[in-house]
Amino acid sequence: MPKETFFRLPKEKQDRLIAAARIEFSRADLKDASISQIIKLAEIPRGSFYQYFEDKEDLYFYYFKLLRDGEKDSLELAFKESHGDFFQGIEKYFTVFMAAVLEGPDKEFYRHLFTGLDVHASNRVMPFHPLSKREGTHPPHPSFKKGPGQLLKLVDFSTLKVESEKEFFILFKLVMSLFFASVNDAFTEDEEGHLLTKEEVIRRFHLRLDWLKSGAEKIKGADTYVEND
Repeated sequence: MPKETFFRLPKEKQDRLIAAARIEFSRADLKDASISQIIKLAEIPRGSFYQYFEDKEDLYFYYFKLLRDGEKDSLELAFKESHGDFFQGIEKYFTVFMAAVLEGPDKEFYRHLFTGLDVHASNRVMPFHPLSKREGTHPPHPSFKKGPGQLLKLVDFSTLKVESEKEFFILFKLVMSLFFASVNDAFTEDEEGHLLTKEEVIRRFHLRLDWLKSGAEKIKGADTYVEND
């Protein structure tokens, strides 16, 4: 996340730097994005960049944090509309998220993000994951207000087989791994070289989630029709 010096900048300068990040990170993934291009677009010296951020990755995930804040609102709304039903809330959120990923103004950023996602990046794009990559590097700024506690308030735990908050977040991480695998489907060509439609991506996510909820194994005889005398 940014250093405190970034937050002390005039808003116009903050916005200019973030706009430059958006352009560059929509052009290329994190690995290939250029700090030189960012500082050129933002019209700041290279030395100033390192007064505001540790490195390119720091800026990248801060930019993603800004996008993620809106997604947290969507996630919370999905749970409210589902009256605390965890799986139904996740399904609703996935539909909204896929519209943003494939059709929203930041679709190119998301395409680069998800096609280049590794284990480290996957953890950092997790909803409610802390953005600071090095504990103790610099403390969270007061603008980072939302956390996992808000999510816990919205879930009806009576419908889940979890015994503690820790177990809930194990389940949440498992569901989000299915979530991101399904998002990645949108950028992976099928056997015929075509990309899946948004509707098919959503269908596959619902299928994966249903397997998690109910199991994928058929119990022998469970579906056998028995005629009454």
